[in-house]
Amino acid sequence: MSSGAIYDGDIAKCNNRLRCDVALDEPDNLWEVGKSVGLSSSGDEEDIVKEYGRMEERDKEVAKQNDEGNHNRSI
Repeated sequence: MSSGAIYDGDIAKCNNRLRCDVALDEPDNLWEVGKSVGLSSSGDEEDIVKEYGRMEERDKEVAKQNDEGNHNRSI
């Protein structure tokens, strides 16, 4: 049985994943998982995979900026 709760450890794992280099096949895998749970698109699947890759890159950049901002704060 699975709950819909999100725990601090889950968030930390996700944040750590964002700080690591994204595997080249991750966007492909993400789309495959999406299709397995019923996602569909009227567009080209290749465009969807490319967009997932752009989203991953954007998320990594935001995480990097947030991390740098935390280190530059003065108390």
